[in-house]
Amino acid sequence: MFDFGFWELVVVLVVALLVVGPERLPQVARTAGLWIGRLRRMADGMREEIRRELEAEELKKSLQDLKDESGFDELERELHATDGEVRDGLESARRAADAPQRYEILEGEPAEDGGGAGVAAGEAQAAPRAGAEGAPRPADAAPEPAAQPAGAPEPAPAHPAAHRDGTHDGKA
Repeated sequence: MFDFGFWELVVVLVVALLVVGPERLPQVARTAGLWIGRLRRMADGMREEIRRELEAEELKKSLQDLKDESGFDELERELHATDGEVRDGLESARRAADAPQRYEILEGEPAEDGGGAGVAAGEAQAAPRAGAEGAPRPADAAPEPAAQPAGAPEPAPAHPAAHRDGTHDGKA
């Protein structure tokens, strides 16, 4: 930028010595050095910032060129469309699973047992409820316990302290 030779610096130092004087020359030289250092750091910072901006612009341009060449936009559109379809399907499945199950009362329709016996007019027959025998039950429902035969002893409680009469506390 500026090209100072040796003789130009000697002339500047001699003029500074005559103007400032020998007593204050070291202090003025120190202050001038600090200012010059600050200016250099500021110029270097600006250069570095400009260099980073140019690199970022170049990177954006090369990315856009790569995107245009590879057909990435089309792939991205297809991916978003597929994503939307999958989300819609999941949402409709959730709504169907969360919807309350409704049962209609059937009146006056023939029985399905094939015996020819129908429901008399006025009598109501309810469609099977979830959990009833022969009716479909939800996958997460616990199986019903088997019925105990009449006169069979009651099964032992899971925990000894659970006896009704309290006579056994689990200690020997």
